[in-house]
Amino acid sequence: MNGKIRFAAAAWLWWAVASGSAWGQQYVDLRPGLAAGEETYFLHEMSLRSVMRRADVMQGSLSAVDSEIGYRLRVLDGGQPDNQPLELTFLVLAHRFGGQLDLSYDSRVDKEPTAPHARMAQALLNRPFRVVVRGDGSVASISGLEDVLKEHSQGVHRAAQEHYQALLQPEAIEQLLLLNLLKDVPAEILVGGTWSSRFLRPLAGGTVQMVRDVKFVLDQVKLVGLRPVATVSMSGDISLGDAPTSHPADYPLWIYKLEGTENGTLYIDVAKRAFNQVECRQQTKQYVRWRRPEARMGVQRIVDQLTSISLRRTTLAELRRPPARTPPVATQPAGEPATTQPAVPQSPPPAPATQLTGADG
Repeated sequence: MNGKIRFAAAAWLWWAVASGSAWGQQYVDLRPGLAAGEETYFLHEMSLRSVMRRADVMQGSLSAVDSEIGYRLRVLDGGQPDNQPLELTFLVLAHRFGGQLDLSYDSRVDKEPTAPHARMAQALLNRPFRVVVRGDGSVASISGLEDVLKEHSQGVHRAAQEHYQALLQPEAIEQLLLLNLLKDVPAEILVGGTWSSRFLRPLAGGTVQMVRDVKFVLDQVKLVGLRPVATVSMSGDISLGDAPTSHPADYPLWIYKLEGTENGTLYIDVAKRAFNQVECRQQTKQYVRWRRPEARMGVQRIVDQLTSISLRRTTLAELRRPPARTPPVATQPAGEPATTQPAVPQSPPPAPATQLTGADG
C-alpha cells in the first residue's frame, strides 16, 4: 500500500512538471479515498467554552471542557460507494472539565484509575469497534461497544455516563472523522475553485435546528516533502433554522435566536486523498428562554460559546507519549467578560461532534 501511494505521488508530481503547467492549472480530486486495508492514526483535540449570562448583565458563569482523543482508523474490506465499513480503536482518552465537578481523566497519565468515571473511560480503550460511513461522511451505524458502558456504569456520576455515551453516538463519530466536511467537494477542482455545503443539527432536545452555511476555497497545492498537499480554507455563517417535525414538548429550554460564524483550514494529502490536519473554530451566541416559569436561573439568558477543534494525522508512538503539559481548563473565551463564578456543570457540554459537524438534515 505504501509503495502504491509513493508511486501515485511521484506520478502526479511528474505529470505536473512534465506538462510545464503551474500547480494552479492542475485539477485535483479531494474526495476522501478510503482504500481497504489502510491504517491511519489521528489525534482529535477539542476546546469548548460557554458563558451563560442574564440578558441585562455583561457577566455570567463559565463552563468549560477540553478533550483529546487519539484513535486508529482502519478501512475494512467490502465497502461500497455509499456504505464503507471502518474499524475504529480509541487509543487515548483525555477529558478535563471546568467547575467544581472533578471528572477529569487522561489515559496517558492515569494507567491504573480508581475513580469510577475513569474506569469507565479506560474500558473504552483498545477495543476495536465497527463504524459504517455513508458517501456524504455521515455515520450509518456503530457496533461493538454496546455493552461496555453498561458493564462499567456502577458508581459513575450521571454527567460522566452521559459524556461517554455521547461519545459513541453517530454525531460524535462524525466529528472525530470530519469526512462530512468534504461531502460536496467536486470530483475535480482547480486552485481558486470553491464549493459550498449546508449542515443541519438539532438543538435543545430537537426543538430547533442550527444551520451552518459554509464556503470552501482551494487556496493552493504545494509539495510538502515529496507529497502534494492541498490547503482549503472554510468560512461560514450560523443561524437558526426551522424546528424538526417532532421534538419533546416538555423540553424546558427554548432557543429563540442563534447567530454566529465559523472558519477553519483543511490540509489534504492529494495522493492519499486524506486529511493531514484540520483546524476549525466556531463562535456562536444563543438567546434562550426557559419554557417553565419555575425553571431555575430565571427566564431569559444569553449563551456565548466558543468551540475549537483540531484533527491531525499522527503516529502510534506519538499517541503513546505522555502529554507535555496539562493546560488549565477555565480559560475565558476571547473578547468575553470575566465570569462572576465558575459554573458547576451537572452535565458536560455536548460531544464536540454536535459543534462543528452534526447530522445533515
